[in-house]
Amino acid sequence: MQSVQKMALKASDVSRAFYQLVLDQDMLTRLGTAWFPGRRCFFMGFGTGKTSIAATIPAVYADSVWIPHAIVVDNQIVSVFDPGVHFPVPIEVSAESDRGGLCRRPCVLAGGDVGGMLDLQFSSTSRFIPRRCR
Repeated sequence: MQSVQKMALKASDVSRAFYQLVLDQDMLTRLGTAWFPGRRCFFMGFGTGKTSIAATIPAVYADSVWIPHAIVVDNQIVSVFDPGVHFPVPIEVSAESDRGGLCRRPCVLAGGDVGGMLDLQFSSTSRFIPRRCR
């Protein structure tokens, strides 16, 4: 029910979220198109800026989501709320706030440097193939 796939994304939302980064309109258009509606993105390339762009993506969706404090899995309590990732939005106390917290849409970044692992390497048998991971 809280998926971004159901949200309408406008160019003004992208511009508002990325105001602090120096990006031209062409790049903003490409970024907005890349993850609309809620698609997965893979950023790669030389230079800096990929992490800053990725960390800004949740700000495009100016909304909040309910994050449960914990869930039960196989009779075990599993904590979900992480204060390092989930930033509460002030709300009036209600019955729903006992079960979870209203938070800004979270952003968790994971990744690493893949270096030249995605570069193409010539093979006379199959033409170009991806270089194997070392």
